[in-house]
Amino acid sequence: YTKKFFIERKLNKGNLKNFPETKQYLSDVQTTYKRRTLKDSCFVMSSSIPNYSNEELPTDFRRIVFSTNISSDAINTIVNVGQDATPTQSEVTHSFYTGDSIVYFEDTDENNTNRLNIKNGRYFVTVVDNKNIRLSTSLTNLYNKVYVNITGNVIDNTFYYVDYFDVQKVLSEENPFRLSSKRLVKKLGIPINDSIKSKTIPGKIGILNNGVEILNYKSKTTLKYGSIVDIDVLSSGDEEYDVINPPELKIFDGDNADGINNGGIGATAHANMVGSVREIFVIDGGFNYIEEPTVRVFGGGGSFCAAKPVMETYRHVVEIDGEDGDQVDISSNLLTVSYGDHLFTPGEEVVYKFFGDSLIGGLEHNTIYYVGVEDSISFKLYKEQSDALSRTNPIELTDFGLGISVIEATQNKKRIV
Repeated sequence: YTKKFFIERKLNKGNLKNFPETKQYLSDVQTTYKRRTLKDSCFVMSSSIPNYSNEELPTDFRRIVFSTNISSDAINTIVNVGQDATPTQSEVTHSFYTGDSIVYFEDTDENNTNRLNIKNGRYFVTVVDNKNIRLSTSLTNLYNKVYVNITGNVIDNTFYYVDYFDVQKVLSEENPFRLSSKRLVKKLGIPINDSIKSKTIPGKIGILNNGVEILNYKSKTTLKYGSIVDIDVLSSGDEEYDVINPPELKIFDGDNADGINNGGIGATAHANMVGSVREIFVIDGGFNYIEEPTVRVFGGGGSFCAAKPVMETYRHVVEIDGEDGDQVDISSNLLTVSYGDHLFTPGEEVVYKFFGDSLIGGLEHNTIYYVGVEDSISFKLYKEQSDALSRTNPIELTDFGLGISVIEATQNKKRIV
């Protein structure tokens, strides 16, 4: 008894909600091949479009539909894609984050007035609030706050959400919202089971029995959160920074940064300067060096810096204004400088010089005296050095004098310049 059988391959096609065009594409695994030289591997051809008993499969048509009216002569960079709640309609908000990629795609026929003035294509979002956004043509423009000018009176226009995997052969480039066959060719081998832990890289991880390619749980879209742990210096600058007045390091995440949807806030940092000592600014050159002093540079984490002071020889002078009653005290024979310290040493030889209308009573022009130090700003004058050292028998001052008097050291001194 002989019985004949006819084997016929049944060709299924796609049936996806929101993508009726998939009905023209074959679904599931198309065919498999195995070469004789590949014992444990085979090739699988698939469209990555499934079919489950010809039932319509629910798919998310990721988009936000909006209506807006912006005058064609307006200078405007903000588009409202949300809607306030009304008695008959609930509130509409977007769920974009700054940096998200979206696509605008409307009929470009010249007779179609129901479209914005911008070109069809991809844009990058800057969030203004939960109903308003700005658009940039690139992430670089987004960072530099270069926004597209948007005008138009439109009803039910659409922005489509786009991520990396949506545009990689899943959606056709000619019409990014027409789902087409991926035309997969996958080489499959026997799974390797071992105890080695491997880092999961975002992307494709395998294929189902019906030929649908699957992705792992990791997305290429990342959300940075938390505090800044480290800063990598990509360029150290022009090497002309000043460690005394170091550059200000600003951590800036955009004018709209709020710590929620539009970027981080609150981080502070200081520049860690490296280099060599080029110049030393002398705040105070000191006084009365006998020998050349040693310069030590320490602090700041540096080492091995050698420096030599530049010295100058000068005559130390203080001025006394006789008309200032606080500088000449005839009751106590005391002379007081009105600025800083007088810097004289006990018993130091000085000469009195007069450049005013009348002398300080008790002193003679171009005469040698000796200093008796009372404190850092006050002193008395003596005729003998021994009296100055013991602070006995000071010159008796009898008159304030008029004009400027000068007390000048007779010996040259050295200081750092």
